[in-house]
This record gives sequence, C-alpha cells and structure tokens, in this order.
Amino acid sequence: MPVEHLTLAAGTDRLPYLFCAASPGAVSPAPLVLFLHGKRDAGTELKLLLRWPLPQQVERSSGLPYYFAAPQIPAETDWRERRDAVLALLEHLLSTYAIDPARVVLTGFSFGAAAGWELAAEHPGRFAGFVPVSGKVPEHFGPAEFERLRELPVWAFNGERDERAAPEQARRAVAALNAQGGSAQFTEVAGGDHFIEDAVYLDPVLEAWWLGQRRAFAVA
Repeated sequence: MPVEHLTLAAGTDRLPYLFCAASPGAVSPAPLVLFLHGKRDAGTELKLLLRWPLPQQVERSSGLPYYFAAPQIPAETDWRERRDAVLALLEHLLSTYAIDPARVVLTGFSFGAAAGWELAAEHPGRFAGFVPVSGKVPEHFGPAEFERLRELPVWAFNGERDERAAPEQARRAVAALNAQGGSAQFTEVAGGDHFIEDAVYLDPVLEAWWLGQRRAFAVA
C-alpha cells in the first residue's frame, strides 16, 4: 500500500507523519494503528521510520485491514513535549477518514513505548488497546496510573536479554495492572535483545489481536 508523507499543522507545532489508508475492501469504519517511534528516529526525515518492521510491513502490504499513522518528533525533543500535537493528529485522522473511534490501537517501540504508557494512562478512553514493545515503564507509575489503565487491554513485549529495558519491569507493571482488575499480558521474547520488532510486529497473531480490540468504556 502507498505510504504518504504528510504534515499536520497542530497549533504552533508542525507534526510530520507517515500515513496509510485501509484498503478499499476493509470493513468500514476500520481500525487505526497509531505508532510512536524510538529515539533514534526523531528528526526531520520521515524515511527514517521506514527502516523498521511495522512501517515496512505497511508499505509492502497489498492491502491493509486498518489505517496506519506514525508521527515523527524533532530531534532533541521528547514525546511529552509533542503530546498535544499527537492528540491533534488523532482527532484530525478521526474526522477525515472512515476510522472507527472505538478501535484505535496505540503502539510504540522503546522511547515511543515508554511515551505510550504515559499517553495511554492520561487518555485511556481514546484507545482500544496498547502494545508497548521494548519500552521502559515510567518509574513514577503507581496504583493511580494502573487504575486509569484498568479498562484498557495491554500486551507488552520485551526481549529476554534486553539491557536497555529489562523485561522484569514490564512483567511487574502487567501484574500490577491486572491486580487492579486490568486486562494485560506480557510476552518475553526468548533470546531477544532490545530490537525484537521483527518477532513482534510481523507476527499475524498480534495483528489479529489489535483488529479484535474495541473500546467499550468511556474515560476522559
């Protein structure tokens, strides 16, 4: 499917993003997968994002059953600084395309996964599922954050040998979330280091999982 290189003017910010529409044969309205990149892909060249398995898979696909969007933040900034712009992008996509607002799945890799935990906890009602890959769980997360995530299905992935984001911290977060009555699962990729995107994003089981998520709750 053709991947477009677009830019959203979000207030005083400009947010470049990759975008791919669902195929004409997809169920309408279709889900949206919103991807937050890792730290090394921050900058001004959207083609940097196409080095990684999920955007590559989208670009090579002959037809997607979902919409896909991957914003890019400037170098020397973090996702927290661009959170409002990411939310503005989400609202723009929902108002422009035949996207089901109850079927938006958030995912992120590494730096983007850590940011995704915070975005999901602050705005859980905007998402139907969250998939953090090789990400650290924010150190300040506690019962209040896990309570806000209680209704949001989460599937976390870390590599067994990841020295940047140890799997144990994600395992503890999933346990804490489930202790609050949440619906979370954790997969440790055997033998995997930090870069487990192929094993995660190219697995059709994960695609089936996020296509099956539908928000049935309302949280601000």
